[in-house]
Amino acid sequence: KRDLKDLSREDGGDIFNRFAEILRRNVVSDKTNAYNKIFNLFLCKIVDEYEKDEDVAKLEFQWEEGESNEIVLLRLNDLYKRGMMNYLSLDISAVTISQLEQELENIKTKKDKEKIKNLFIEQKLYTSNDFAFKEVFDKKTFDLNCLVVKEVIKLLEPYKIRYETKQQFLGDFFEKLLNTGIKQEVGQFFTPVPIAQFICKSLPVFEIIQNKNNDKEINFLPYVIDYASGSGHFLTEMMEEINHYVEKINNDFIKGGARAKIEFNSLKENMLWAKEYIYGIEKDYRLAKTTKISTFLNGDGDATVICGDGLDNFSKSEDYKERLKTVKHGKQNEQFNIVV
Repeated sequence: KRDLKDLSREDGGDIFNRFAEILRRNVVSDKTNAYNKIFNLFLCKIVDEYEKDEDVAKLEFQWEEGESNEIVLLRLNDLYKRGMMNYLSLDISAVTISQLEQELENIKTKKDKEKIKNLFIEQKLYTSNDFAFKEVFDKKTFDLNCLVVKEVIKLLEPYKIRYETKQQFLGDFFEKLLNTGIKQEVGQFFTPVPIAQFICKSLPVFEIIQNKNNDKEINFLPYVIDYASGSGHFLTEMMEEINHYVEKINNDFIKGGARAKIEFNSLKENMLWAKEYIYGIEKDYRLAKTTKISTFLNGDGDATVICGDGLDNFSKSEDYKERLKTVKHGKQNEQFNIVV
């Protein structure tokens, strides 16, 4: 992990152009699908960077010399499955190779094990998968698609993707991907960043903080929800707006006593407060995933993003179960200071 490079302005533009060039050269015609797949790879890379210590374990998001297509794709599948569960609470129905090997321990001969393992690989990889830039329906098309996957991984693997603060060049790169790759269907509208910024800056954020603090509330930052989060612009802009004030608040400002000070100071660094206060809901699972990646690329991945219906009943829907903050007597928090 320590070998990863920080992204510069030049790198951001270069990676975007090289990705577009990879698609052109490999005749990938379905651009919407291709950009959805690169978001899947982003998720894999974020999981990998989050889970690994600086010096200890070797990163999984890389294509090593001499590795087979199958080995790398199985590893990516495992990263993606963990990411969807950890960050969106979506359980991808997929058996991992380690689970299979555990079951195979009961089989006696090595030949039987290999036969069953190969069937698993065929079912798992030689059909369209979460990394299919090109349609996959057999071993030959799987290998052709892997040429594209390998180029994209080699493109992304040297760079650091997860940051503790907003990384402007990564945000700009992500914005280019969104504008080029995500097709807005009927009824879907992605608010342009300048308009999202204007709306968020028009909200009385500091006034809400002052009022809650004057009432000696322990959690005095505003609770924020966007119940149709799309590509995540409103959430990332709200986080930046709130963080602008968070960085200026010290113990002398806080009126809620020792507990409020301890709570605030424990969450102040690296935007950790977002887990408590920021919520996004999105019905389209591709966009929910995009929102989550967007929060990571803007310096925070702890905001709660729920893949569910924003018009659903909070207390009755399974999608919200244990995802909203629990307050007194086990009742879920269904009240927000800002709906944006």
